[in-house]
Amino acid sequence: MVKEDRFAYMAGLVSLRNYLVNIRWDMSRRDWVGKNVDSHGFLHIAPENFHSGEVEDILKYCLTIDVEEMEAASREGLDGPRFQLIPADVLVLIDSLWSYFALHPAFHALKIYRDIYVDGKRYPVPEVKASPRIKMGGRRYLYVGDLMSEAYLYFGLRDPQLELFCETCYEDMFVVKNGRQYLNVSTEDHLTVNNEGLWFLFEHELDRLICGWHDNPAYVRTSGFMWYLTAGIISIGKGQHSRADMVLRRSRLRESKGLIWPYEGFNFDQDTLSVSDYSRLTGDMPADIEEGATIPLF
Repeated sequence: MVKEDRFAYMAGLVSLRNYLVNIRWDMSRRDWVGKNVDSHGFLHIAPENFHSGEVEDILKYCLTIDVEEMEAASREGLDGPRFQLIPADVLVLIDSLWSYFALHPAFHALKIYRDIYVDGKRYPVPEVKASPRIKMGGRRYLYVGDLMSEAYLYFGLRDPQLELFCETCYEDMFVVKNGRQYLNVSTEDHLTVNNEGLWFLFEHELDRLICGWHDNPAYVRTSGFMWYLTAGIISIGKGQHSRADMVLRRSRLRESKGLIWPYEGFNFDQDTLSVSDYSRLTGDMPADIEEGATIPLF
């Protein structure tokens, strides 16, 4: 191998790094609907993390880089790839979090994996110009209501079908926190992927999950996270039942109200409140984004 080609296998990584740096301030790639519902029942509206279409593209680029490195290592007669951006456990974690936050239909990351690794699709990293740094304006606010009302009981960490068929079989089916019941799911010190079932998942469950769940509009987006959780493939952090319940409720609410990127038919000016209107209605002044504040990539 000549000196000029010694690090040629890293070209995809360099392209990905440049891409992420250059799009940092491109607000068209950002999600404008906030992830937290405040005590008054409002979501804030302001550009934050990358929207679901952008994170999907980034995963496609990463998996393409991985599979091309695997193919290149095989041609070179190496024992294995020299790097891997998205190993199996990370892919499952991404897939479960996409479902957890209702970014995509259930098992969408697995669908992308199959497209690339099985069906041979490739998504090279595009070249983009650097977006200029901008000043952030004020937030706006969207009222969604009280997530903890009984109307949203089964939007959270509950499963009516599982409870209907299993409640009489398992006395320890629920865990009670703050007077509320949640499914007694597996817990670890933090959100964890349990690697024991990954081989079976990719070898035997991949097509079933994609065809039966991802491609079936009857399943809500959070159903993928609940499947991983009740199947024991992922575990939530100890004591995080209430947090998981709240996030799942919010995600289901966003999906039910059509607050899913690209937010077709949603008018941010007409359907939201300004900071002054919010303050006048609630009696509180919300924390706002400072001009020129940095925003996270993810």
